[in-house]
Amino acid sequence: MSRRLKNLLNRLEVLKREVEKESKKTCNYYNNNNTTTIPLDFVEFNRWLGLPMKDGKEHDIYPYELDYYNKVKEHRLVIVNKATGIGMTEITLRLMLHAALTWNLGNKRLCIVSGTRLEHARELLNRLEGIITRRQKWLIKSKDHTSIMLFNGYFFKVYPAVNIDAIRGLDDVSFIFVDEAAFFRLKDQNRVRDAIERYVAKTYPFIVWVSTPRGRAGAFYEIYSEALEGKNSYYALTLPYMVALNMLLDEEHIELQKRIKGRLFMQEYCCKFIESDDSIFSEEDIKELII
Repeated sequence: MSRRLKNLLNRLEVLKREVEKESKKTCNYYNNNNTTTIPLDFVEFNRWLGLPMKDGKEHDIYPYELDYYNKVKEHRLVIVNKATGIGMTEITLRLMLHAALTWNLGNKRLCIVSGTRLEHARELLNRLEGIITRRQKWLIKSKDHTSIMLFNGYFFKVYPAVNIDAIRGLDDVSFIFVDEAAFFRLKDQNRVRDAIERYVAKTYPFIVWVSTPRGRAGAFYEIYSEALEGKNSYYALTLPYMVALNMLLDEEHIELQKRIKGRLFMQEYCCKFIESDDSIFSEEDIKELII
């Protein structure tokens, strides 16, 4: 072995140890007079928190989920066109929690926009509470029917898409998560976009849109299409079913869905924006009728 190659291998080994050391770093907090450490590494954080569950089985953080986490941290404004059933809502809630505990966000409010009614948005808040209380219930200082306050002062607040005006005029927003926006009414999608993008110049929060596609109209479709063409500031991430195959989705399930869904399989699992076969009007026709 040449000296040059040997030196290179030694350097790679040093870098490997440095990466491993970095991944074990933690944030220290006091909990009931004891020091509690919260991992800075996202994979270790989820093992500490309790791994995601599906069908009664724990699942480690998969490569596409970790890549998503890194993309959000790097780009701040991210739009995710994803297949159904690959765990993106849950991983986003976990990402937001990790951000509130370890990212030094500054502004304390983390917003969750979901559903056409308050009850839909509350379901995500309940889901977040379940993630936390499974092993680390001490993280929650207080809660009510629309918010969860963490012990460090950061808090999660839910907003239904139909009442998005409630999110306007705030001065402490650090993170906005819009869940399944493609399923909002078209006029609500546009109002949500108008309301939250005002914060880019105001508090410069992380803004993440995550949805399975649904037709070629609405803010989700427009933002994603613009991002792919480099016409806005969002980073577009596409996650078809293949990224989670033999992880959260198995081949038997996929083959069954292909038979059941027909052409809609391409939309729900392959991230394709399609129009309904049985619609009298096209999405463009419908869009023109929306005031």
